[in-house]
Amino acid sequence: MPDAEDTPVHDVVAARQFALIGRGGQVRGGLAIAADGTPAVVLNDDHGVERVSLGVSPDGAPRVKLNDNNGNCSLALTVGATGRAFVGVFDALQQVRISISMSEDGLVGLMFNDADGKPRAAIGLDKDGNPVMLSTDEDGNPVPFQ
Repeated sequence: MPDAEDTPVHDVVAARQFALIGRGGQVRGGLAIAADGTPAVVLNDDHGVERVSLGVSPDGAPRVKLNDNNGNCSLALTVGATGRAFVGVFDALQQVRISISMSEDGLVGLMFNDADGKPRAAIGLDKDGNPVMLSTDEDGNPVPFQ
């Protein structure tokens, strides 16, 4: 990096996009406004694959995504307009397989989904702090834990 004393400082730098270019000329990251008007920061690996993104969705919800070697989301963190937080762990087919969330009515839980993204088991606490456990068959019918 250049010596800070030798670098001119500007009060404002305005642009719609900034690109971070690696020594070999590849794009390693950037800060941009997407076509839908939302801001995003992305960081790429040395092969140009997007590995981390931080942004705000069109409805104003913040989001962070961590991607695998192919650029597919492996972990996502969002906070909805109501303040409800969600953490999702995705499989290679981009199905949410594990999620941690809190509903608007105060239920907090850890949910496990099958390969089709259907909820199959959950454990959590209701709004009064009481434990809740649920398991379902492939059709969504409740079944006892085994």
